[in-house]
Amino acid sequence: MSGLSGQLVDRHASVVQQQNRELVTAGRTDSTLEARLANAAQITEGGARQMDTIVAQTRSIAEVAGSARTPAAEMMVLKALRTQVARAQSVVASTQQQSSQAAGEVRALSYGSGELPQAPADLPTDKPGEDPPHGEDPRYWLDVTKLTYVGDGELAPPNYKQVGPNLWYPDPEGGLGYVPPPPPAKYPLDLSDVRVIDPDSGALFPPGYQQVAPGIGVPHPDSYYGAQPPWPKPQQPIDIRDVVEIAPDQLAPWGYVEYMPGWWVPDPSRP
Repeated sequence: MSGLSGQLVDRHASVVQQQNRELVTAGRTDSTLEARLANAAQITEGGARQMDTIVAQTRSIAEVAGSARTPAAEMMVLKALRTQVARAQSVVASTQQQSSQAAGEVRALSYGSGELPQAPADLPTDKPGEDPPHGEDPRYWLDVTKLTYVGDGELAPPNYKQVGPNLWYPDPEGGLGYVPPPPPAKYPLDLSDVRVIDPDSGALFPPGYQQVAPGIGVPHPDSYYGAQPPWPKPQQPIDIRDVVEIAPDQLAPWGYVEYMPGWWVPDPSRP
């Protein structure tokens, strides 16, 4: 009996020690979370102030637009309005990028599992399920049906990221706070299936393709009659988190390949 009592005491002490460690960790996490949320609030407020300024300037331009009587004056007003739209897009993109980074910092914080600590004899023996390796997770593969074309001077939908020339896609890591993973891609794009042609050449895309931006075509389920079943796993899937824009005068990261003009992704054929 005394041996059994000693084991119970040891197990109880182990549980208490683990609880203490988790409480200390949670306290530190609380302080870090407060700082992260304060930074996120500053990002949002800063973006709002910039947008308020742009709106006020745009109203001023609109007020004088009625007095433009010559083509030159009308052109000046039009250019000024286009500049305001470009500035607004820049503010939105910058705020989204900073917000996404802040959200990642918040998601990186850990309060533990939230479950009561278990004694060693009660701990599960099976490993919990792990996410697939980066690049092999169907939840983050580029789905052709989610590509959205946004013309020059237009605003992209909220929490979208640009993934090609005038092409935007729901940002799986956008917004503040926890963002649950998206559902697996139903119609994932294969890197080798992207087609780029000269829009003025008169060339046609292969059957089953749809033009998603001028001169850029991809296979698309809407090109067929009737509902299409989900596509099989692509040989070269595109992880939406890896898409980057590279300026013409810059070098792409090693191991990247251009999949649309000016836009690059990791080359899956490289080790």
